[in-house]
Amino acid sequence: MPEVLDNGLALFFAWLFAAAALYKFRAPRYYHDLLQAYLPGLPFKRLILLVLATLELTIAVLVLWPPLRAAALAGGAVLLLAYAAMMGAQVRNGHADAACGCSGPGSELLVSPALVVRNLVCVALALPSITDQASAWSGLLSGVLSVIVALVLVSGYLFSELLIGNAQHMNQDI
Repeated sequence: MPEVLDNGLALFFAWLFAAAALYKFRAPRYYHDLLQAYLPGLPFKRLILLVLATLELTIAVLVLWPPLRAAALAGGAVLLLAYAAMMGAQVRNGHADAACGCSGPGSELLVSPALVVRNLVCVALALPSITDQASAWSGLLSGVLSVIVALVLVSGYLFSELLIGNAQHMNQDI
């Protein structure tokens, strides 16, 4: 994969997993309750939440280091698949009114097939970097272009979140 795309994807995933971890560290009670709603019989929820947040933060850091990027992205892809599966199970079981948790405790975003698809798209974005040799940062122009790629991906992610949230809001009003 070209260096600019590889490093741009790494920056995007660093942002994605760092944001997810920070949400969990800042609002542990919210995510504890969310974990209770998703997996009611699961013991040690506080510990699991701490492990998840630490894992997300670790992935965010390691995707920036080319020698460990593929392993970090593989772990991130598995985590995104697990989150997609949990959201999919909520939708399948008729709990589409459940909070997603994707955007932090202040978000009104609910689980939906669109969010499951968004997670799967993120997994698909990670796959080429998992199978490719990671590119080192080689210069200023490459770095600037990589940041631009990352900003486009972050913008697309946030835009999809707004579209999904607005669609959910509009469907409630009809």
